[in-house]
Amino acid sequence: MFLFRQSPESIVEMLLEKLEVFCEVNPSVSSLRLKAFSFNKKLKDCCHLVTATPRKKGGVAPENNNSTSSSTSNNNNNNNSVISSVGSSSSGNSSISSSSSSSSSSMTVVKRGKGEKKSPHDITALFEAVEHQEFDQVKHILKTNSFDLNRLNNEHLTALDIAVMTNNIPMAKLLLSYGAKENPLFEKGECRARTLDQLVSEAEKNMVDLIAAVLNGSSAGSNVSSLHQKETEKQLTHWEFRHKLLKRMKSGYDLARPPDAPTNASVSVASSSSLLVNFSEPLNHNGAVVTSYKVEWSKSSDFVILEGEAIVRSLDNLQYEIIGLDKNSYYFVQVSAFNMKGYGPATLATPSSVQPSSWHDVDNILPRSQWKVNTLEDLFSQVRQSRPTDAPAIKEPSGDSPVQRKRKSLKNLFSLSPKFQKSLQRGIYLSCLLYHKDKILVTPEDQLPVVEVDENYSSTSIHTDFYWLMKIACTWTDVKSLRHDMYKSTSAGSTHFRGKLLQAAALLQSALGISDLGQFYHQPLKDNNGSTVLVCIKEIKDPKFLALGSGKWVSLAKLHRRMTVIDQDSSEAHELLLNSAADMILYNDVSTVPTQRGLYLGYLKLVSSMELIKVFTPNNAPNILPHVKIRDCPNVSREEWLWLQHFRKGVDALPTASTIQKDFHRSLNKAIRQLLNLMGMADQADNHRLYDLEVVELSKDVAFLVLLPPTEDVCIVPGKDIEPFTQYTELLTLPVQVFEMNHMTTYQPDLLSLYSRLSSILECDLGLAQQAQREAFSSPELVAAKERVDLLTNLQLEAEKIWKTNRWIMDIITFSRDKTKRDGGIAVKALLSQTYGPQVLAIGDIGRLTNSSNSSLMSSDSLFSDSNLISVGKDNRKIAKFYDPTQENNNQENSMLKQTSSSKTDVIRVYAAYETGLAKGTSVRLCVTHNTTAEEVVSLVVQELNKEVIKKHLDGPVYDELHLNNFCLVVCSTENKEKLIPGDCKLMTLQSPWCKGRYYVKMKSEQVVAMETSQATTV
Repeated sequence: MFLFRQSPESIVEMLLEKLEVFCEVNPSVSSLRLKAFSFNKKLKDCCHLVTATPRKKGGVAPENNNSTSSSTSNNNNNNNSVISSVGSSSSGNSSISSSSSSSSSSMTVVKRGKGEKKSPHDITALFEAVEHQEFDQVKHILKTNSFDLNRLNNEHLTALDIAVMTNNIPMAKLLLSYGAKENPLFEKGECRARTLDQLVSEAEKNMVDLIAAVLNGSSAGSNVSSLHQKETEKQLTHWEFRHKLLKRMKSGYDLARPPDAPTNASVSVASSSSLLVNFSEPLNHNGAVVTSYKVEWSKSSDFVILEGEAIVRSLDNLQYEIIGLDKNSYYFVQVSAFNMKGYGPATLATPSSVQPSSWHDVDNILPRSQWKVNTLEDLFSQVRQSRPTDAPAIKEPSGDSPVQRKRKSLKNLFSLSPKFQKSLQRGIYLSCLLYHKDKILVTPEDQLPVVEVDENYSSTSIHTDFYWLMKIACTWTDVKSLRHDMYKSTSAGSTHFRGKLLQAAALLQSALGISDLGQFYHQPLKDNNGSTVLVCIKEIKDPKFLALGSGKWVSLAKLHRRMTVIDQDSSEAHELLLNSAADMILYNDVSTVPTQRGLYLGYLKLVSSMELIKVFTPNNAPNILPHVKIRDCPNVSREEWLWLQHFRKGVDALPTASTIQKDFHRSLNKAIRQLLNLMGMADQADNHRLYDLEVVELSKDVAFLVLLPPTEDVCIVPGKDIEPFTQYTELLTLPVQVFEMNHMTTYQPDLLSLYSRLSSILECDLGLAQQAQREAFSSPELVAAKERVDLLTNLQLEAEKIWKTNRWIMDIITFSRDKTKRDGGIAVKALLSQTYGPQVLAIGDIGRLTNSSNSSLMSSDSLFSDSNLISVGKDNRKIAKFYDPTQENNNQENSMLKQTSSSKTDVIRVYAAYETGLAKGTSVRLCVTHNTTAEEVVSLVVQELNKEVIKKHLDGPVYDELHLNNFCLVVCSTENKEKLIPGDCKLMTLQSPWCKGRYYVKMKSEQVVAMETSQATTV
C-alpha cells in the first residue's frame, strides 16, 4: 500500500472510508469515528496546502509554514509512540508479544527480534505456514526439521492450537502425526476463551492505533519519511490479517462443541492378561478436530470405580491394548473423544464385558516357543565350557556380520585375484548372487561368482547335505572354526564332503569381502551336463564396501540383452544362473516377509516324490501355508476354544453360544468358505477337517488354524497330476525342511540362529569326541573320552528335543496322515451346518407404540433405503439412523418383515413393549435365519437394549440372564390381533397374516393380563 504515490485528497477519502467500515464491523471502537471526522476538515485543508506547495525529494513539505509544522509536531510524536508500541511486529507476519501472563507454562516461548530473517528451519516459519494454511509448506518443514512442535509463540499458542481453532482438520492431523500435543495452558476451557478475548482486543487496539498513524503520516505537512510510512502501512496490513485470524479462531472456539461418541468401538481378548480396544472416529467432530481419545476400563458396568484409563494420541491407528489385567475378572470398556471443548460422551465397547484369557488356559498348554531361547543359550554355554583348550574359540552370537574391508597395502598388489569357475563341468558348485536394487554383481565375463565344491561327488542325493548347509547359512561367522574341526576328522563320507562345502564358502567370503553370504535358494540348480549349483542370495545395501575389484554391477535388463548373443565358451549352468536370477531375487525378497497381524486359516496340502515331501505355499509368501484372514486379533480366547471343542461331540450336544462365541464361529465359517473356494474345493467342503489340537502361534502377532483334507487326500502321490490343484491360485511346492527354514527365519529368527549354531558345533564336537574315543588306549583316556561323548550326546538330544517341539508343521503332517485317526479333527460339515439366531443390524427410536391398526410407522422401503443409512468409520459400514417420530406422518404402513436376496435370511424389526429406560418406540432390527427361534430373539433384544442403557448412562433397568424367562415375543397382525409366539417356534415358519405383522417383546405378566382381556391367542 503505497499511499504517498496518490493524491492527498484520494488518500484521505480512502482511509476515512476504510476506517468507517472498520468501525461498523467493530462497534467497540466506534468512538474512533468521532475522532476521524474531527480530523476530516483539518486534513482536507492540509491537503490543499500540500497540493499548492511543491514537494522536495523524499515527499516532505518545505518548512516555510510554521503553523503546519507546529500543528503536525504533536501528531508525529503520537505516530512515533504507536510504532514503538508494536516494535517486534515490524518484521513480516511474526506474532507480537501478548500481555497475557502465563508464566506457569513449562513450554518454550518462541521470540524473534526486529529485522530477523525467517528461515525454513525456524519454528516461526512453521507458525506462519499454519496461519496461512499452507499445507505443503508445513509438511516440508516438519520433514526437514526436528524442533519441538509444542513450543509456544509470543501469544502463548502452539501450532496445533492455531490449526484446531481454525478447524483445519488436515493440518491438525498432520501436526498430530508428528507428535503435536494439546496446549497445557488450556486444560480448562475458560482459560482458552479468556486468552482469545485478550488477543482479539489487543489486535483491535493495534489496528486502531496504526490506522491513526497512517492517517497522520499521510496528512499534509507531516514530516514522516516515506520509508517510515511504508513500514507503518506494512504493520497495518499485518495486524489486519492477525485480527481476522484471531477473530476466526475465536469464532471457531465459540461455535465448537465436544465431539460425538466414537463409533465402531469393540474389544477383543488379546491374551490371558490383556484386551485390545479398536474404535473409529466420531460421526461428528462438532466444529473442532478430535485430538485424542480416552479409553477407560472398569469391573463394573457403571464405571464408578475405574481400573484404569489411557489417552490415545495416535490418530493413525485407533486402537489401544490394555495390559496387566486379571484373567479371572470381567471388564467393561468405554471410549470417548476429546477436542478443544473437552470430552464428548463415551461409547461402550462391544461385547459389553470380556474376560482376558487364551486357549492355553483350557488344558494349561504352554506356548511352543516359551523359554526355548533361554534353554538353548544354557546349552550353548555348556558346549563352550566343555570344548578342549586347543579347539577354536567360539565367538559370541552377534547380529549382522560386518563387511570385511581389505586393507590397501603393497602386499595386495602381488596377491592373486580370486579365481571363479568360468566353465562348469560335472560336479557340485557354490555360487553367490549379490544384488542391489535392479543390479547384480557379476565377474568380468558377465557371470555370477561360482567356486567349485567337488567335481567327483558320487552321492545319489544332495538334499541332506544341502539342508545341513542351510543351517550353516544362519551362522556364517562359524565357517572358519567348523572347517578347522572337520579337517581333524578322519571319517569319510558326509563329513569330508561338508568340509569341502565349508571350504568353498570360505573362499567366497574371502573373494567377495563379506562374511554373510545370505540365504540359499530353495533348490539346487542342475543343467544338462550334470552340474549342480547351490546358490545363496544376499541383498547389498551399500555396494561401495564390496572388495571384489574385478567385479561389476550390471542391471538385469542389460544383462539379458547381452545374452541374446550366446558366448560359445559359456556353459549351460552359467546361462541357467543368469536366467534364474530374477526369480531367485524375488524369492529372497518375499521369503522372509511376515504376515500382517491377525488370526488366519491355513490349508495343508502335500506332494511326495521318491526323495522328498513338499508342502504347498503361496508364491508371494513361501514361509507360510495358503491362507485367508479370519480377523485382526490373533488370540483365540478360552471361551472361543471351548466352543470349538464342543463340536467333537456333535452338533446335538452344543450348549447355548455366547455373543463372543457366535461372532468367532461366524468369522471362522466365512473364512472356511473363502479358503475352500480359493483352493478350488468348495464342492468338497464336507470332507474336510479342522485341526483341533492347538492354535499354531507363529509369533505374538500371527496365529493360524489349519484346515485339513481327508486323510487319503492330504498328499498327492507320485504319478498324480497336481495341475487341477494349482489352477485356482499361484502356489509353490517347497521341501518341508526348506519351508521350516523360511518360516523360522521370518517369525523366530533368534531361536533358529541359536539352534543352527548349536547343532552345527555339537555335530562337529561329537564326531571328534567319538573319534578320540576310538583312538584312546589307556583306561583314563577311555573314561574321559566316554564321559565327553555322553555329555555331548545328551546336549545334542536336548537341542533336538527343543527343535522338535517347534516343528509344528511336522506334527500337523503326522496328524493329518494318521489313518488310525480317520475322524481326527473337527468336521467342517458340522461347523458350516451350525447357524445362529438373529444378528443385530441396528437399534432405533421409530415412534410411539399404539394399539391402533392404522398407526403411522415408517415403511420398510424407507427404513432400509440408502437415504436413511449413514456410513461409519473407515470401512464405510452402513447402519440405520435413529428416526424422528415427527417425520413419520407421510409414510405408508408396510410390513416390518423385509426379505433379503437370500431365501434363508430375513430382516425384522422388534419393538420393546416393556420398561427399558429408553425412549418409547425403541426397536431393534435383526437378521434372522430359518432356524431362529422366538426365545433367541427375546434374549438378543433384551441384551442389546441393556447395552444401550449402559452406554448412555441412563437410570433404566438392566435385566440379567436370570430375568430373560420373564419376557415373551408377541406378534400383532394388521387386524390388531395379537398372538403369543412360543419360545421354540421358528419365526420364518409363521404363516400369513402373522408373518407380516409387528413383533413386540413384552413381560409375560403383562401379556397374561392382555390375553385375559382381549383376543390374544397363542400360535
